[in-house]
Amino acid sequence: MNIPKMNNSLILFIKKSIALAVFIVISLQPYLTFAQVEVDTTRTNTYQVDQFILGSSFAGALSIGQLDENLPNTVGFTISALTKLSKNNPVHIGFSTGFYNYERYNTFYFTPDNEGFLFEVEETTKVKLFNLHGVVRLQPFIDFFIHPYVEGYVGGKHFYVRTTVTDVQNPEDDLTNDGRGGDWAISVGGALGFNIPFYTTDEFGLELDVKGVFVKGSDADYSVLREDLNSTNIIDTFDAFETRNSATDLIIPQIGLIIYFGI
Repeated sequence: MNIPKMNNSLILFIKKSIALAVFIVISLQPYLTFAQVEVDTTRTNTYQVDQFILGSSFAGALSIGQLDENLPNTVGFTISALTKLSKNNPVHIGFSTGFYNYERYNTFYFTPDNEGFLFEVEETTKVKLFNLHGVVRLQPFIDFFIHPYVEGYVGGKHFYVRTTVTDVQNPEDDLTNDGRGGDWAISVGGALGFNIPFYTTDEFGLELDVKGVFVKGSDADYSVLREDLNSTNIIDTFDAFETRNSATDLIIPQIGLIIYFGI
């Protein structure tokens, strides 16, 4: 695994992000303190039950800059889990992870089974992205049908390729499933979002979750389909790809559902 190096622009972005987060928290502190007092006397507010949050969203991965020139935009899904620092505190901490598929290349051929009979298989190689971020969410107590929030993200992105071989007659079972290559990028950014409640009780809540995430990433190696693919004799589907390197900035719009649990 290559250890990513932060360039000057990424270091400057991190410093500005930290400074902005500190400024927002300090600026909102008087209002947050007042809001906590109000919530303590209003047990019907949905913020009373959101001690622990589980969420899953449909997400896009929109490439920015040179990454956009090398890899197309794609879609995937995210899973997140957050918990409050204390019951009536507007700050949550937790993590968010995402899974995305990029380009793919596949081929068909015949191979013998254990008894020597030929059967057809499909070999597919996909470029994939996995990301994992620690998350801090600030969600002030607001008596409104929309509950806005702001989040900070720090973590990493992992670009890699995975090759699977499946029996064409039984595609549900992978004969082989092999991950190859891959590189990590440091990733830092933030998000703006809001929740709309659907159903709330004293111990449970279900809400729509909509957000836009921007994460700035350090340089990393990743695989793209070769430009001379049509003129090249490909035997191993992994050979259909070549390595590129660039910054890994992404915009990730998301829409999904979150479940609140009281503790």
